[in-house]
Amino acid sequence: MSNTKKQVVTRMAPSPTSVFKTDENGELVGGMHVGNLRNALYSYIYAKKNNGKFILRIEDTDQKRSNKESLNDILNTLNNFNISWDEYYVQSERINLYKYYAYKLLCEGVAYVCTCENSEDGCTCKEKHIHPIGKFCIKLDVGRFKDGKCIHLKDEIRKSPIEYPYESMYDIVLLKSDGLPTYHLASVVDDTLMGITHVFRSDEWIPSFPYHVCLYKAFNWDLPKFYHLPLLTNMEGSKLSKRDGDLSVNALLRSGILPSSIINYVTLLGWRPKGNNEIFTFKELIDLFNVDGFKTRSCCYDIKKLKSMNLKHSRTDYGREEFKTIFNVSNKVLVERYYELYTKGIDVFQIFKMLKNININFDIDENFSKEFKKLIIKNKENLNKETLESERVSQLLEELSLLGFSKKEINENIRLMITGNSVGLPANNLLELIDFRKFYMEDTENEKETSKTKGF
Repeated sequence: MSNTKKQVVTRMAPSPTSVFKTDENGELVGGMHVGNLRNALYSYIYAKKNNGKFILRIEDTDQKRSNKESLNDILNTLNNFNISWDEYYVQSERINLYKYYAYKLLCEGVAYVCTCENSEDGCTCKEKHIHPIGKFCIKLDVGRFKDGKCIHLKDEIRKSPIEYPYESMYDIVLLKSDGLPTYHLASVVDDTLMGITHVFRSDEWIPSFPYHVCLYKAFNWDLPKFYHLPLLTNMEGSKLSKRDGDLSVNALLRSGILPSSIINYVTLLGWRPKGNNEIFTFKELIDLFNVDGFKTRSCCYDIKKLKSMNLKHSRTDYGREEFKTIFNVSNKVLVERYYELYTKGIDVFQIFKMLKNININFDIDENFSKEFKKLIIKNKENLNKETLESERVSQLLEELSLLGFSKKEINENIRLMITGNSVGLPANNLLELIDFRKFYMEDTENEKETSKTKGF
């Protein structure tokens, strides 16, 4: 008898059914949310920890809701977090395989053909046939597996078995009338044929678990180890839903939160290593990962906590490099200035988005605008490219002060010119964030009273 240890094989099995909407900025909102990412991270980390395989399986048998935008979002999001897969499968390309196993159960007498026109799980038809007649669904006869009052389910996170009463179960659809499999059949067949040894999924799948156990018994197959992850809640303790704010992972990335921070925070939503430290790199999480660290109680998704963790990551060397990669601007001085503000918790990505297409009209305060324009033209030659940005800004602000403008007037007017708002960052911060030389008048020949300039 061989004592060879079975290779660890995990999987992520998302359905590409996300619905995207366009926000006021013209950007797509939606896609993979933190719960999906958590499943992917645990599966990937456990496989890497044990020198195993991580499989990506696209469960697109719901043809009405599946869409390319959602599929591309899944692939791009995993790539953004450097989660690479060893094997890749698409269920819609394996339909004949699922049909074979559905008919196998039919022939063995543990499944039957339902002639009811309703081919979904809610079908209550009790008429049974042993051979397909037209376009009808195939259902599992759950009653064949009853061996007491309850079915006992083994979950690796919970200490005690989960008991599920047989009287609460019904005959589930395996193959729909359109010839496509349900999640129940396709998932069990694929997990077995792909050699999946460990399944990490949300505890929302616990109600489906007894049916899957029945299917494993029907095929006489061994079950993988199942880890049903604790519920994610909002700050009020209610189940997390998409109405609780934008939970899109890509929305977090667009807001400027570093990938390392998101990985760190999401991995700790339901699992924690020994010790008090909570800041880890991806590699450290893989090295430390142990399934004994899972919690059974629900976990609160706290965006403030994520942002606090992001600040700590941003101040590391790898955080600095991540920022430079995300903040893809060629002006190195500008990048360093934005990075300095970023590590102080300022939303520089929003500021940059606001400034990069700005047109500045010098008509805020007539007297201030007039003097500001004069100083810009005057300093066109004096403030050369080699002068430090901070020196150019300091000189300009000093001259405005000498003209009699108060600090408040200077700050409010410059904020209005650059952001359209009289409150916000100090004038020196704003002027250093933009390419100050772009303020230089390009139409001095005509000496127009006002001028518009481009952003950086």
